[in-house]
Amino acid sequence: MHEYVDQVILSGVFTDPRVIYDLTPAEISVTIKGINSREKELQKADNIRFGTICASVYNQNRQKRTDKIWKWSDFFPDKDYREPADQDEIKEKCMMFMKMHNSGGDK
Repeated sequence: MHEYVDQVILSGVFTDPRVIYDLTPAEISVTIKGINSREKELQKADNIRFGTICASVYNQNRQKRTDKIWKWSDFFPDKDYREPADQDEIKEKCMMFMKMHNSGGDK
């Protein structure tokens, strides 16, 4: 538990370390996930904004009408897509989860 508290303090999310001791680990985790989610959304909005500017500059300077018209996503492709996991990977993660929670992962 001590290492977990150290990581939370070092993350800089909470300005007062005493607040961390008043929260449960679940509340701390949800707060950090919310902050991370908000940061990702802000980054995506910045990518759309800057990608639109780049696409506009490029499209304004096209030489021929047949040249490709670029979009913001050509400069900042969406990285949220994940390949589906195979069965072995899922089984390995489940075994690791069961071992972490002492729920009979040795079977």
